[in-house]
Amino acid sequence: SMFPRHTANRYVGVNTEKVLLNSAVWGTVFSMFLAGLMILGATNNYLVTSWSLLVIFLVVNAVVGSMVILGWTLGVVESICLTICVGLSVDYTIHLCHVFATSSASTRFAAGRDALASMGVSVFNAAVTTIGSSVVLMLSYIIFFQRFGIFVFMNIFYSTAFAFVFLMAILMVIGPIQGAGRIVKKDKGPKGPTAGPTRTSVFIAPAVS
Repeated sequence: SMFPRHTANRYVGVNTEKVLLNSAVWGTVFSMFLAGLMILGATNNYLVTSWSLLVIFLVVNAVVGSMVILGWTLGVVESICLTICVGLSVDYTIHLCHVFATSSASTRFAAGRDALASMGVSVFNAAVTTIGSSVVLMLSYIIFFQRFGIFVFMNIFYSTAFAFVFLMAILMVIGPIQGAGRIVKKDKGPKGPTAGPTRTSVFIAPAVS
C-alpha cells in the first residue's frame, strides 16, 4: 500500500469503547422511553409521569457520577449497568405515583400521605432486600460480581432516596390532584336517552274557590 497506516492493539480497544458507549447511551434512552410508557399506563396522568421521569433521570445522573468518582472506566460491566439502570430505578417510583394519581384525597398532602401509607412500607422493604443481595455480591472475589453489587447498591439507594424524599416532596407541593393531568377522564354517569330517571319537583297550584 502506498499510504502509511498505524497498526496497534489500542485501536481495537478504542473501537470497542465506542460500541460500548453507544450501547449504553441508546439503551438508557430506550429504557427511559419504555419507563415513561409504563408509568403513563399505570397512572393515567402525564403530569405525574413527567415528574417520575425527572426523578429517574436524576437517579441515572447520580449513579453515573458515582461511577466516575469511584474511578470506573467504560467497559463491558459498566455498559451493562448503565443499560439496566433505568429499569431498576422505575420500580421505586411507579408504585408511589400510581397511588398518588388514583387517590381521591382533596389536598396534595393527603394524596401523598395515602401513597406513603399504602405503598411506602412495601417499597422500602423491597429496597432493603435488594440492597442486602447487593452486599452479598460485593463480598465476592470475582470483579464482575463485585462491581455489579456496588452498582445495584448505588442504584437502589439513590432510587429509594429520590422516590421517598424528592418525588414525594414535589407531588405534595405541586402535584396534580382532582383529576388534573389525567388523560382518560372518569365517567360521571350515563347521559342522553339511556340515562335513568331523574327526580323532578312538581308544583301544584292550590284550588281557587
